[in-house]
Amino acid sequence: MASDDPRPPREVRAEDMHLVEERIDGEQVFAGRLLDVRRDRVRLPDGGIATREYIVHPGAVLVVPMPDEATLVVVRQFRYPSNRVFVEFPAGKLDPGETPLATAKRELREEAGYEARAWTRLGAVHTVLSYSTEVIDLWLAEDLTHVGAALDPGEFLDVASLRYDDVLAMLDAGTITDVKTVAALCHLERRRAARAPRARVLRIRGRVQGVGFREGLVAQARLHGLAGWVPITLNRHGPWPPEPTFAQNMHKPCLAQHAAFLVQQDDGDASWLRVPFYNLQTFLNTYRNHHRHPCGLYFWQTDCAIGVDNDPCTYFRPPRSSGSIYLNCLMYRELLAAAYLAEQLNLDEVAAHFRKDADDLKAAVQEHCWDPWLGFFYSVDLNLLPVPVYTGEQLHHGQPRDWPCLIQRIGVWSGFLALWAGIATPQQAKRIVDEHYRDEKTFNCPAGVRTLSRMEKMYNVRASGNPSSWLGPVWGVANYLTFRGFVRYGLDDAARDLAEKTVRLFASDLQRHGALHEYYQPDNGEPILNPGFQNWNYLVLNMIRWLEGQPAVEEF
Repeated sequence: MASDDPRPPREVRAEDMHLVEERIDGEQVFAGRLLDVRRDRVRLPDGGIATREYIVHPGAVLVVPMPDEATLVVVRQFRYPSNRVFVEFPAGKLDPGETPLATAKRELREEAGYEARAWTRLGAVHTVLSYSTEVIDLWLAEDLTHVGAALDPGEFLDVASLRYDDVLAMLDAGTITDVKTVAALCHLERRRAARAPRARVLRIRGRVQGVGFREGLVAQARLHGLAGWVPITLNRHGPWPPEPTFAQNMHKPCLAQHAAFLVQQDDGDASWLRVPFYNLQTFLNTYRNHHRHPCGLYFWQTDCAIGVDNDPCTYFRPPRSSGSIYLNCLMYRELLAAAYLAEQLNLDEVAAHFRKDADDLKAAVQEHCWDPWLGFFYSVDLNLLPVPVYTGEQLHHGQPRDWPCLIQRIGVWSGFLALWAGIATPQQAKRIVDEHYRDEKTFNCPAGVRTLSRMEKMYNVRASGNPSSWLGPVWGVANYLTFRGFVRYGLDDAARDLAEKTVRLFASDLQRHGALHEYYQPDNGEPILNPGFQNWNYLVLNMIRWLEGQPAVEEF
C-alpha cells in the first residue's frame, strides 16, 4: 500500500486475491469539516483501469444504553440530508488518538447523560462500504448512572427511555431505519437469544446434570430491577407491575438461592452476576420494604400464587394478614444466599447486612412461629386491630394488646420447612419428627407426608387444578423438602423412611401408568391429578443417590 493511501490496511485472504483492485494513484478532491473526499485510479482484476471515488472517515462508535433488561435509551435527532427526525442510539465519531471505548464513554455521557460501569463490545458495522471507509464500533452499556447530558454546541436532540419490545416494534414498523441502530438491535437480539434460558450440561460433583437457567435468572433479576418488583410469570411482551405495584404478590424469594447454587458449582465464581446482583438486591429490598411486618416476619400481599395455593393459613384470608411459615423459611434461605453472593463479590459490608436480616428473621420465626405446646412451626395471623392511642379513660386502656400476631395452629406440611431452612434447633427437629412426622393421625402416610394434617377440618384430597390442592394430597416436592430437612439434622431413620416411600410411590406410578402425576392420594398412592407432570418429581433421583450412599445434587 502506498504511503499516501488513506484506506485502512488490506485484509484479504489468499483465495480472494483474484478479486482485488490495485490502487495506481489518487487525489483529494474535497476537504470539509466532516468529509474527506478522494478520487483514485485503480487497476481492475482483468487489467482494465477505473476510477473510484470515496470518503475517508475517522471511524465512529454507537452505544446501546440499557438501564435494565426491559429498557433501552434512544435519542431523537434531526438529520439534515434526509430532512427528517430519526430514532437512534447515541453515537459519534472518534477524536484523533481516541480508542473506541473512550469514544463510547464520552458519547454516552454527552448525548444521553449516563455513565456506565459495564461495557460489552457487540461488534462493528461498515455503514456504506461502497463509498466510505467508515466503520462503527457497537457497544452495550449497562449498570447505568444518570449524570446529565452535555451536548456539543449546535447539537440538539431528545433523549427517551423506551421498552425494549417497543423499540423492536418500531423496527418492525419501519420507524427505525438508521443502519447503525438496526445493526445494533440485531446484535442485541442475538445476544439476548443466546442468553435465554435453555438446557445445558453442567458437571456437578462428578455427575452430569441438566441446568438451564443462569441466563434466565439474570434476565429475571434485571426485568424490573429498578423498582425491585419481579413478576411471577412472563409473557412475550414483557410483564409490567400491577397497580398499585406492591399490592400483589411477586416472584417467590428463590432467585438468590438459584444464583448461589450456580456460583457454588462454579467454585465460587460470581463474576457473571456482578452487574445483575444490584437487581437481586432491589428484589430483596422490595420484600423487606413491602412484605415485612413490624414483628419481623414476612407476609403475603394476597392469597394469589403463593406456591401452596389453598393453604388454609393464607387462602381466602384478608390481604397482608398471613405470616406464612412457608414464605418465611424461603426468605431465610434467600437472605443467606444473598449474603453468600455478596461475599463472593467481595461486598463484605453488603453481606453483613443480609446476614443480620437472616439472623433477625430466624429469631422472629422462633419467637412467633414455634409452638412449644404442640411442638411444631406454624404460620401466624397478622390481621389484628391496631392498638389505639388512648387520650383518657377508655375501654381497655389499662392493658391493651401487646402481642404483634397470633399463632395459627393449623397443621400444614410447611412446618417441616423449618428443618429444611435450618431454623429449627436440634431439639425442636427431633420433637417434630417424633410427634408429627411419625404420627399417622396427622401427617404420616404410606405415600409420604400429607400436605395438611388429617386431623384438620379442612382436610380434603379430591382433585383441584385451580387452585392446586394442598389440603392433604401428597406432593413430591413436599416429600423431598421434608426429607432434606431430616438429612440436615442427621435424622437418618426418618429420612430413609420418607425417601423409600417416595421411590416406591413414583416407581409404582411409572410401572402402572407410564407417567408421573402432580399429586397423590396419601393412603394408597393412587395418582389424583395431572398425568405426565415431571418438574420437581425428578428430585427423587437425589433421594435414590442418598439411599445408595452416593453424593447427590444439593440446593444452596
